[in-house]
Amino acid sequence: MDAIGQSRVVRGAWGLIFAVMMTSTITIAAEEPDAGPVVVNAGTGPQQLFVYKFTPGMYAHYAVDNTQIVKTQFAGGNESVVNRTISQKYFRVITVDADGSAVLEPMVKKVKMSAKFNDLQPIEYDSELNESAPPQFREIQASVGRPVGRMTFAPNGQLLKVTSLQGAPENNAPLATKLDPKLNFLTVFPKQPIGVGAVWREKFSAPVTSSNGAIAPPVPMQREYTVTKIDGPVATITLKTKTLAPMLPPQAEAQLIQRQLQGTIEFHVERGLLQSQNTKASGQVVEAFGPKTLIQSSLETAEKWIPSPEGVQPATLKEIGATR
Repeated sequence: MDAIGQSRVVRGAWGLIFAVMMTSTITIAAEEPDAGPVVVNAGTGPQQLFVYKFTPGMYAHYAVDNTQIVKTQFAGGNESVVNRTISQKYFRVITVDADGSAVLEPMVKKVKMSAKFNDLQPIEYDSELNESAPPQFREIQASVGRPVGRMTFAPNGQLLKVTSLQGAPENNAPLATKLDPKLNFLTVFPKQPIGVGAVWREKFSAPVTSSNGAIAPPVPMQREYTVTKIDGPVATITLKTKTLAPMLPPQAEAQLIQRQLQGTIEFHVERGLLQSQNTKASGQVVEAFGPKTLIQSSLETAEKWIPSPEGVQPATLKEIGATR
């Protein structure tokens, strides 16, 4: 694999800081929020609060399957990169305050990854089978089975604080300090009761790089959520993401293809946990890298809650000193 191919090996992430497995896209730069959720329509009755219900020592396990494909056409030839990541992750609840806000500790339990460039043999890593990972996956290997940070969430899923733990990669520190919203692996709900048909929106700015590698003006974007049905304790929510800028240069468009997620989320209202998420993003941009170039990009992620026999294990809640 040449340098260009290696630079396009994309890793899935649970919030980026915490290793591999949530939904991460081809991340160019930090994403800054403009405001919290804005309710457009509260929906029809009966309305209820959508909140996460955490208890100290609680574990929540998830299985994640992530596939990312990037195909590029140049005047001198074509390139293709296919990345697949299958993992199991979990978070445990460290503490819960009286108002319901909680400190969570995410961790990757196991991961199987592959990155294929053109027709070359894929680069592969399986945390259960391989003692040593290829260079492209060594940072991932170092994070499997160990916590590298803790995150404080409000009951509605808003990220309040990120703390890197001893032994975490050095580049986690600025992400934690800036409270980068990409780290949030929870859906953020409105702070008011909602029902079927409820619609709320989140606006954010996604910085991109210019053709010379400098940071360009951030691109305004928006996520829109709609409660399409509530069947017993499970609410089904659709997600749509779009850019709000009327005109963008091709290079910026290419960087934002996998940001524009569309999909379905299932939230178990009684349990107070995300039950599943299925999202996709795809598109193509002409002249993203200059004349006679074309990039086609797609991302697909399926995540599902796994009932766990571990339950609440207060004896496992050993404090790990924060370093940052």
